[in-house]
Amino acid sequence: MKTFLVTAVCAVGIFSISPASAQNIEIGPGGPSVDFRSRGERERDIERQEMRRDRAIERRREYRREQELRRDEDDED
Repeated sequence: MKTFLVTAVCAVGIFSISPASAQNIEIGPGGPSVDFRSRGERERDIERQEMRRDRAIERRREYRREQELRRDEDDED
């Protein structure tokens, strides 16, 4: 009986530590997910995503400007 009690206490201790190490728990359309990254790592990833998005937007704007310039040149000929 003592062995069972010690095992049960150890198991409860291990399982109670696991959720405490989770940094972020989200429940979304794909089901629940646990993010083990720290706040700084998540913020850095968000900044990277924003930079990539901004670069993609700027590339699209440049492409549209080039297309407009080409159309204007073709209209002049």
